[in-house]
This record gives sequence, structure tokens and C-alpha cells, in this order.
Amino acid sequence: MHNTGLSIRAAILPSVLIPALVFSGCSSESTADGGVSDASGAADFGPAKDAAAGGDIAPAPDGSPGDAAADSAMGDAEPVDGGPQPDTGPTDGPQPDASPEDAAPADAAPQDGGPADVPPADSGDAGAVDAGPPNRSPRPDELKITNVSTGFDTIWEIVFINPGEMLVTERGGRVSRVALASGAKTVLGTIQVREVSESGLMGLALSPSFAADNLIYVCYTYAPAGNPNGFVNRISRFSVADGKLAGEQILVDNMPGSPTHDGCRLAFGPDGFLYATMGDAQNTSLPQRGDNLTGKVLRVTADGAGAPGNGFQDGRVFTIGHRNPQGLAFHPVTGAPYISEHGPSDNDEINLLIGGKNYGWPIVKGVSNDPNYEPALIAWTPTIAPAGMIFYTGDHIPAWKNDLLMVTLKERDLRRIRLAAPGYNKVEGEEILLNNRMDRIRAIVQGPDGHIYLGTSAKDGRGSPGPDDDRIVRVTWNPG
Repeated sequence: MHNTGLSIRAAILPSVLIPALVFSGCSSESTADGGVSDASGAADFGPAKDAAAGGDIAPAPDGSPGDAAADSAMGDAEPVDGGPQPDTGPTDGPQPDASPEDAAPADAAPQDGGPADVPPADSGDAGAVDAGPPNRSPRPDELKITNVSTGFDTIWEIVFINPGEMLVTERGGRVSRVALASGAKTVLGTIQVREVSESGLMGLALSPSFAADNLIYVCYTYAPAGNPNGFVNRISRFSVADGKLAGEQILVDNMPGSPTHDGCRLAFGPDGFLYATMGDAQNTSLPQRGDNLTGKVLRVTADGAGAPGNGFQDGRVFTIGHRNPQGLAFHPVTGAPYISEHGPSDNDEINLLIGGKNYGWPIVKGVSNDPNYEPALIAWTPTIAPAGMIFYTGDHIPAWKNDLLMVTLKERDLRRIRLAAPGYNKVEGEEILLNNRMDRIRAIVQGPDGHIYLGTSAKDGRGSPGPDDDRIVRVTWNPG
């Protein structure tokens, strides 16, 4: 892939790096090693404050990269040893980058080449109620947010198990089933995790044959035996039997963990293999080495073995050179994987993953000109803390078909990103939606009904939770 990136800065939107040649919180708990314990157990929001006026996606003009800001540091986050059972002592080698998942924002000064304002939406034919939704992007005031279920603590992932129910992970270790119609929660189990800052229970994926085998996959941080202050990441499989989690099978273990930079987003790809995004665990000496699983994207079988064709010394490694990837989605046309990735205090990224490639961290970041590394498709300075993402395939909003939808923690918004066919390796533009209409947003999923569902992480130690947080909401469009 060749570098076709450019820089965008504007007074309203954060600085964005996108390709040229296109149109334009924390609680602390030390627990035992792994395991699971059993447990049981519609409001509209105010008007949108979106910077854009709605309508078509903003085009991407030419520009040039801006200066990178210095990496920020998190004072209480200690580096971990790169060995199989890391501790919190100092490590040899490069100084770890210990900035949290959303470093303090910097002002975005306007520069030449900033993005054009999103043009007003076509008014459409409001009277043609039987013709289906209009083929335009919703205006901000047309997007309705409705609570589905409330009272969670730091939602990390949401997946639908059938048209009427979803599973939810909370960072403290709970896995719950939620009824879509009533919002009722049933706790299936609580996995024993080490929740400190960003660590704890994170990613969740269903087996491709979940309807038949009732298997789920999770990624979490725990304290290893004999080291209650340590951090280790693990991928495990559980069965959901008689309304409870049961039968943990450890698939990938002894991955260095940390209070921050654990990654841990999971998803099965259209090729049938399980993909896992793993952060650098604050140890910048590891992402460029192919003999470990830190700062990597993994691609493994359903039993945790390396998938064929990965191309690195450790056969489970698909790509290297990552800092803290927290979003993962597969394009509905090509099947290719894409990730969102946290930069330090600059250059949050979206990357198109190609097996065997190196994405540069910590040597390069953002849209790099170095031919030895894959450049980001789009990057943001100041950072926005990108989190979960999906490709929209529903019919509820036809104008979003096959567009990338991504939520952010720091900017508290939903972003629609248009990729250019046929390669879907260039960004045509970006639209910002739901700006500050809810607190920190980490999870996004498309429901079987074609609507978008979001989950908040307002209680993660960096938000300002309201009385309903954390919560799952449904986003619907009411064309005017």
C-alpha cells in the first residue's frame, strides 16, 4: 500500500489525516487467576450539538501533515515485563509509552486545507411515507436516542444473540443477557479479572455456530498466580448453559498486560478465524518483534491455534506494529479487516489490515511516508479516542450502506466514514454525528432490525456519568 495521506485541521473538527487523490476510570481490584463466579440478577434526549449541519458526507481536500505533539504520560501506570508472566517492575529496552487511551485534548487550530462543512441535507419528500426512508444522511435533529437498558458499569462490548436479546460485557467482569423489549438484565456470570484503569473484561465474540454450540469468546486481564499485582491478558471460551457461563477453556494465555494499552477487541472474520487486537501493554520494545503477541493483531482458529497464512514467527500473529487497537470490523464487500487504534497524544488511526504487514508503532505513526510500514487510512490530531466500529449493512438508513461507523470515547460522538470503491483503501470523507449527546461511547453494534445500538463507558473513570449510565441506547432515524 502506498502512502496517499494528507492532513486536515479545522476550528470545529479535530485534525484529521486522510488519503489524498480522493474526492474528498477506574476501580482497582486484585483477584485470583481467571475463573468465573455465578450471579443472577424509552427516554428521548435533547437536541443534537453536532458541528456539522447533517446531510452528505464531507469531502476530503488536500493538505499536509501537521506537527506531532509530544507523547503524554500516565503517572500511575507502570511498565510491565515482556516475559510470559509480566510484573509491574521496570523493563529493559525502550522507555514505555504510558499515555492512557484518551490523552488530554489539544486545541485544533485552523489551517489552510481544512475540511469543507458538511452540506445541508436534501429535504426529500416528507409526504412519501410508503416509499421507504429517503436516500440521504439524516440531519442531526432527526436522529433519536432511546434508552434500551441502563445501570451498567463501563460497558465494553455488545453482541446480539437473537433478534430479541444481546450479551454485554462490563469491564469489572460481568457478562449479562439483556432483553431488547424490556431492557431486563440477567447476569450470566462474573469472570475474575483485574480491573485497574483500562484493564479488566473487554472483548466478546460469539461462535459462528452460537445457535448450535452456545459458545462465546472473551478477552480479559487477570492477576497471575503468585503475583497479585501483575497483569496478564487471556483469550478464553465459555459455554452459555442453563443461563450461566460454564466450562472456561483457555485458548491464548500469558500475554503481557498492563493498566492501559491492552487492546482486546474480538471478532470472527468471514474467513471463519478469530481476530484479536492486542495492545503494546506499555512496552514499546514488543510491537516490532514477531515472537510475541503484544502490539499485534492475532488471527487464530476457534481453538486458539495459529491460522494458516499469517506469516510471522509466532503463527498466531496476523499483523505487527500496533499501539492500542480497540475497534475491529470486516468490510461487507471485500471481507477485509479494519481496526481503530489509539495514538499517544496525536495520530489516532484507522488501518486496513493486510496479513504479514507492519503498521509501524513505535517507529512511525499516522500516515507515514516510510515504505517499510503500512500507513493509516485516516488519522486524527488531536486525538479522539476511537473505540468500537462496524460497517453498516442495514436498510434503515440507505445512504449509510457499507459505510464505516465508529464511536469515540473522548469526543463522545458517532462518525461515518466513506471508503472509496473498489479497493476501499482510501477515505472520501467523514461525518460527525450525535456529538456530545451522550457520554463516552465505547461499543457499537447493528441490530437484526437494522438500527444502531451504542454502549457507554461513562463510569470508566474519565467520564461524567448521568443517572442512567452506563447504558445501551438505540439510534433511530425519523425523517423530517
